[in-house]
Amino acid sequence: MNYHREIEFRIPDEVTKIPDYCFAYSNLETLTNYEHITKIEDHAFCQSNLKEFRIPDGVTEIPEGCFCESKLQTLTNYEHITKIWKYAFSASNLKEFIIPNGVIEIPEGCFYHSKLETLTNYAHITKMEKYAFCRSNLKEFRIPDGVIEIPEECFYHSKLETLTNYAHITKIVQRAFVGTNLKEFIIPNGVTDIPEGCFRDSKLEHVSVPNLFKEIRRDTFPRNCIITCR
Repeated sequence: MNYHREIEFRIPDEVTKIPDYCFAYSNLETLTNYEHITKIEDHAFCQSNLKEFRIPDGVTEIPEGCFCESKLQTLTNYEHITKIWKYAFSASNLKEFIIPNGVIEIPEGCFYHSKLETLTNYAHITKMEKYAFCRSNLKEFRIPDGVIEIPEECFYHSKLETLTNYAHITKIVQRAFVGTNLKEFIIPNGVTDIPEGCFRDSKLEHVSVPNLFKEIRRDTFPRNCIITCR
């Protein structure tokens, strides 16, 4: 199925699956009678005009690119979700999201270039993948206790101003904080190397590094950033 011109569509009673790319690149604004759906496949609503969606009770996963580049603003009834796949909400208009208790990973590009401003209930997360919040509007983030690595371009050119609870981190991957609004950063004792360009083009004014720090690469920090050893 692919209904590019439909603005409103009613899911037939006998249909239990929304297949991949079903409403992708469509004009769809309103979807009705879909409460009985048990599966949604990849990119189902990608680049659609859908603004609101209620996850059916029988759906337990939000698939890859499901709402990617859509007009999605409001998502409801997703507390029972157990898995979110990569780029699920990338470039969407979603501003707030509550991580379901059953979801333990924030996948690659999940909120990439989205309007996300507020993320809650994520203390139980054990892994974040690359580009998770890249170019999002997220301003504050507390690293979950179970996360030990800040992945590639995790906060790249995001609105990040405040990062807390990251002393236990053991690895920071390339370009993690490029272009962010962070002003201070304390390199955790367990981190022995910071990749080149990690804080490039950021607002970083002061960074504290451990005495046993191996190397500071070229262009790692902004030109006027003050570096102190502890």
